[in-house]
Amino acid sequence: MGLKELGKLIRENKEGIDVARIFSRDYDEAVLSLYGVSRPSSKKYKPSSINCIRACYYKLTDAEGKNNPKQPYVCEICEAGSDAHIRMQTVIQHMKGWEFIDVAQYIKDNNLDYLKVTGKTDTETKVLDTRYNISFFSDGIVRHIKSNRYFIFEGKTEKQEYWIKRKGVDEAHVAQSYCYSLSTKIEDVIFMYENRNDCKKKVFELNITPENRSSIITLITTCDSCINDSVVPVKPNNVPYKICLFCDYKELCEKHGK
Repeated sequence: MGLKELGKLIRENKEGIDVARIFSRDYDEAVLSLYGVSRPSSKKYKPSSINCIRACYYKLTDAEGKNNPKQPYVCEICEAGSDAHIRMQTVIQHMKGWEFIDVAQYIKDNNLDYLKVTGKTDTETKVLDTRYNISFFSDGIVRHIKSNRYFIFEGKTEKQEYWIKRKGVDEAHVAQSYCYSLSTKIEDVIFMYENRNDCKKKVFELNITPENRSSIITLITTCDSCINDSVVPVKPNNVPYKICLFCDYKELCEKHGK
């Protein structure tokens, strides 16, 4: 802000204008213009939302879900999560005894020619699994040098009240790890949960079995069949509670029943 603009603010304040309120309003508008723009829905499966076959069906068929206006603070929570991921990944690159693996190079070195790199930043790689139409951003792959074991890395941030009670991998994140394992053929996942209040961490290891990976294939092939036949899939009875609670298609799902 230049001196001229600052002087104008001071004069307006002296004239009785609520500068604090104006500043707050303009800040929120700027947040929405930067981070609140909705992106077109892609007709691809996303590991982060593959917990429910019916939700996948709605998304891939462009079903109408709830369209609540975005709140500035929600946009900034999402951006704070992205910032935390970058910080975690940067730290991992400096950890002794571990190697942060370039995902694109890993794909090339392991001849995973069905995986296509569709985007890349310094710390994350966007990948498309052409076999199953799965698109995802990988938080990274890490190698424990001494044991030569490879792990998929997945970073999460959460409220303190959830973090304090955290005893293991959140059930809402398990299917997500199955997708990553299916695409990369890596059997082990490291989840790091960060407390948003104080940045403390909890880390858990999850081993993915062939049966786990097969469950994703079954979900996708069944969903594709339902899309081709224009038949809404049966509502699964094992979807984590909070997935249903925050689902954009909750009302539509209730209309279709079980």
